[in-house]
Parts: sequence; structure tokens; C-alpha cells
Amino acid sequence: MFDWWKKGAAARDVPSPVPREPVRAARPPGGRYDSVCRYVENRYADTVVLTFAEVEDLLGFALPDPARLEAAWWTSALTVRSRTVAPNLAACIVSFERTS
Repeated sequence: MFDWWKKGAAARDVPSPVPREPVRAARPPGGRYDSVCRYVENRYADTVVLTFAEVEDLLGFALPDPARLEAAWWTSALTVRSRTVAPNLAACIVSFERTS
């Protein structure tokens, strides 16, 4: 009575002759610090201020020593569209201000 069903099931169990590649999610453009850039870009505030600890939480790893010692590190490592990056090394914060 269900022979047609069994035939259909058998046909579905046959492996594909062409091996399928695993589907990989497209990696967003950017580098190691892209998660911080995306976070800042998705904020509506004109100025976003993050502590170094908050930046590390977003990254999932510790900032390198130059980030705590050299203000120039921030402008070379983080490129945030339509925002200027201004670190305050003494206060251990960084602000991202929207440009017009």
C-alpha cells in the first residue's frame, strides 16, 4: 500500500553525487577591531564614550600596550565611518564623535 512512499524515501536517502561545501557566513569587512567599529556605528548618539574595559569586552580580548600609552594607536587601529576617535589615556576612555 505504501510502496510509493518507500521508493520516495529511498531516493531521498541517496547521497548527492557532488559533495556539498559547508555554507559559511560572509565575514564582515574589517579586521581585528571590527566589533568595536560596528558597535559605535550603530549608536544614534552623536558622541559615544567607552572605557577601555568596555572596548575590551566588545573585542573579547585585552587591548595591546600601545593602546594605553599612545593616542596615535587609536586613530591608526580603529577606522569608524563618520566618527572621529579621541582617546583620553589618563582617564582610560575613548570617545567617538560623529562628523557631519
